[in-house]
Amino acid sequence: MPQIGDLAERLHFSPDNGRIWLDNRRMLLIDSYSMGALRIELIEALGIKTARGLLTRMGYSCGTRDAQLAMKVRGDKEDLMERFLAGPQLHALEGIVVVEPVKLDIDITKGKFYGEFIWRDSSEGEVHINNYGIGSEPVCWMQIGYASGYCSIFMGRPIIFREVQCSALGHETCRVIGKPVSEWDNTENDLIYFKSQPFVNKKVEDMEPITAQKKSYPLSPGARVPDEYTPDVDAKPDKEDTTSPYTEMVGVSARFSAACHMLSRVAPTNATVLFLGETGVGKEMFARTLHRISNRVDAPFVAVNCAAIPDNLIEAELFGVEKGAFTGAVTSRAGRFELAHNGTLFLDEAGTLSLSSQ
Repeated sequence: MPQIGDLAERLHFSPDNGRIWLDNRRMLLIDSYSMGALRIELIEALGIKTARGLLTRMGYSCGTRDAQLAMKVRGDKEDLMERFLAGPQLHALEGIVVVEPVKLDIDITKGKFYGEFIWRDSSEGEVHINNYGIGSEPVCWMQIGYASGYCSIFMGRPIIFREVQCSALGHETCRVIGKPVSEWDNTENDLIYFKSQPFVNKKVEDMEPITAQKKSYPLSPGARVPDEYTPDVDAKPDKEDTTSPYTEMVGVSARFSAACHMLSRVAPTNATVLFLGETGVGKEMFARTLHRISNRVDAPFVAVNCAAIPDNLIEAELFGVEKGAFTGAVTSRAGRFELAHNGTLFLDEAGTLSLSSQ
């Protein structure tokens, strides 16, 4: 592994200001016990599948941020491996896990990636064992998300990691393998945990409670059971939520996840939203998803293709006409703004309009 000094020197503590910095990013020093308590709350309140998805996406976000930092610090290094290994070293610097490369084959120009790593002293595995004992499934969900996010940004294509050994299964160390999504089989079982889920309009008290009695985590025989934990022998796996407003949108890239996150943040507001992108990238799909997760979901969604409307008719199309307003106006006609009242008006290809129309 390369020397870690160039990364460690960017970690600063400012207790007088109540801040910890890693480069220009504010960090938090959180007790692993508290993370374990949060993990229990998520599993028992939302179920294993949803909790795993939340933690995986949280790790993915952290990985993408660290990839940007790695490129900033070591982007000028000629040695590709030295640049890449900044990620595993940052993971250790942040107190998450010690990473040991077993096999690493990278060719960015060809999009080739294969990574096999050993994780020692996994913090996530430790907190899970402390609360649930040795189980029957890998549990380093955040760390898998981190590795996938970091490598996806570094390679410029979606990379998925799978945990083939885990300390929570009784192994001495954790072992993970990462490859491009296209080179894995049955990726739907992985990608579902990278898909953003809608919580914008759902209050915690409105969610169906999944208590320890209703939801059990698979434990091996003889494993220590936490206080007030009663496994349900009839518990069944979570079913995929086919009613999710995000079901039409599929993606695992950092930019896709960031866009979904921004949709979730703006959905409860009445702010005007500008979607940027080339024709065909899915701006209308994002707009329809935003409408479905907003408070306007029961009101109309009206889409207008501005590129198909001549400049001299755009005002009439958007604002409507009154009978007799001009020659030929024999009836009144509501405009798109009126039709979309209390709902969402999507102006597609608005950039094609003249400046005066815009």
